[in-house]
Parts: sequence; C-alpha cells; structure tokens
Amino acid sequence: MKTKWLAFIFGGIATILLIVCIILGIALYQKYKEKPSLPKLPTLTSQGPQGPTKTTQETLRRKEESAKIAPYFGAPLVNYTYKLVSEFPSLPSKLMVYQSTPETFDLNSAKELAAKFNFKGEPQISDGNFTFSEGTTPSTTTMKEVPAKETKETGAMGEEPSVAPQEPEKFTGRELSITKDGYINYQNYAVGRKEVVTYGGEEVKPFLPEGVESKDKAKELALNFLRDKGLLPENYDVEIPEPYGSYFLNFYPKHKGYKIQTATITVEVGNEGKIASCSLRKVKIEDFGEYPIKGKEEALKIETVEYKIEKVELGYSASWDKEGKEYLQPVYIFSGKDSEGNDFRFEIPAVKSEFLEPIQPVPLIRE
Repeated sequence: MKTKWLAFIFGGIATILLIVCIILGIALYQKYKEKPSLPKLPTLTSQGPQGPTKTTQETLRRKEESAKIAPYFGAPLVNYTYKLVSEFPSLPSKLMVYQSTPETFDLNSAKELAAKFNFKGEPQISDGNFTFSEGTTPSTTTMKEVPAKETKETGAMGEEPSVAPQEPEKFTGRELSITKDGYINYQNYAVGRKEVVTYGGEEVKPFLPEGVESKDKAKELALNFLRDKGLLPENYDVEIPEPYGSYFLNFYPKHKGYKIQTATITVEVGNEGKIASCSLRKVKIEDFGEYPIKGKEEALKIETVEYKIEKVELGYSASWDKEGKEYLQPVYIFSGKDSEGNDFRFEIPAVKSEFLEPIQPVPLIRE
C-alpha cells in the first residue's frame, strides 16, 4: 500500500514537472520563433540633430559637437538627458520593412519629364545620368581667371607671390539633372534670393523673400509647382521652416500612412514667389518582411544633449547592405527644442536591435 502511495506521489510530481516544461517550452518558442526566419537588416547611418534653427556661430559649433554623440546606430544607446513632453505614438507589435529600388529613366522618359519643366533639346548624357540646361549654369560655364596683381606678401618663411583667383560667370540659366539613382534636381539660377550676411557671432534672424508674404502663400506656390510637374505625392505631410531669404518647404510622401524620410521633396520659393529649386528622389517600394518593433522604454534609451522631445512619430528611412540593396525600415522621428530653444529633428531605428547588423561602408580608394 505504501509503495502505491509513493508511486502515486512521484507520478504526480513528474506530471507537474512535465506540464511546467511544456509551458516553458511553448513560451520560449513564442519568444524566439521569429528570429531564425528573419534576416538581419543593415543599420541606419548615424544622424545627429538637424532642422531649421535660429543660428549663431556658437550655436553651430555646439550643434556640430552634439551631432557627434547623438544618437549612435549599431551600438548600445545610452540614456543621457532628455525630456519627453509629447504623447508617444500607439505602437504596433510589428511593422513591414520594405526593399526599395530607384526609378530609372531612359532618354525618352527623361525628355518627357524635362518637357514638364519647359526644357527643349537634347540633354548631356553621362553614365546613365541626364542633364538639361539653358542659359549660363555651372555645368555649361567655365571659370574665368582674374589677373593677379603684381604684389607680394611677406610671411615667416619669406616672400610668396599672390595667387591669381578664379571667378565664376554669373549664372542666369536653368538646369535639370536626372540620375540613374532616381534623384531629380532642378535649379533656376535666375531667381533672386536674399543673401544671409552675418558678422562675427551675430544671430541670423528669419526674413521673407520679396513678394511672398506668408508660409501659406509659399505652400500654395510649391503645391502648384509640384502638381504642374506631376511630382506631388498622393499622400504627404509638409513642413515649412522659417525662411532665410528663401522658403525651403519639405514634403514627406507617405506609404501606408507612414512618412518616407528618404523620399523627401524639397522646394525652394525665392523672390517674387518664383521656384528657385526642387529636389527629390523617386523609388519603387516592395514588401520585404514584418519585423518586431521597439517599445517605448527601449526606444527612449537615446543619447542626447538636453533635448526636449515635443513630437514622436513613426516613419521610414533607408539603409543599404554590402551588395548595395536598399531597405526602408521603420524609424522613430524625434523633434522638439534643445536647451537654447533651437528646433531639432533626428531618427533612431524602430526595429528591435537584435534584428539589426552594422554594415561597414566600403572605403574610398583614391589614386
């Protein structure tokens, strides 16, 4: 009888242990089941704070220093000093990572786009890139040499003749470049821009271009321009920084509700409301795979320099692997003000760190 009771007790304990092991096994499987099936992604390139700011020479120096330490990608992110004063966005547990390829142009499609900018004639063609121009532009104008004065300057090492400087012609034309990597850049050098002139540590204050009385007017002009050229995205957010002689408006195309940071369209509105420049990149986007996303606590382990984070958004930014393949991966976009009241913006990866792999850039070989 005693033996039966002992067998029953030991049998019960063994059953309980077996159930515990099964539960732990299921939990571990749920936790790690995604890892073997998901290839690692290349980490994003390190970026420091950036964006419109009221600027002095001292502020620029401090920003250059802060950009060196905030934030680091592909390395443990250390909590330094920040203050979150905004709502953190609602978080999905996973987000899609995309693979993107640049839209390419042949001669006919490049000429079709150029016609929308009122360019006629044949472009310059170099290695699959197209450049249309009219009037005097940097690509069509050579530098002219100004004769040197017959003077000499005496220094610690003795007398050295002065060097004849070079002076460019005044550019008054227009230019449109279309690259094989999908970049489109338009410049109208005839448009007047107010120049920013500072002395010493003088603070640069915003000032309007002539004939453009408000941000709303600048936005209307930029929208009409993009719409006319067939370049306005179906869905987008727009950011209009304070003008410094020109308005530089940033349009962020959206893909399935999220900003694509690397597809930003920048339009410059100069004097008399004329479009001085426009730059963008066109890419094709395809699904690559869903990846787990960092939660709030992990995302906020960032290294900053006394930044007050006023806005947190989810968006997408690009990274490249060793073969040059381009991926669009989720990022947290932080924006707000630093301790001096200057605006800032920076990104950190939103994909969990264990799915990211630092990729060393190929070193440039110079002859």
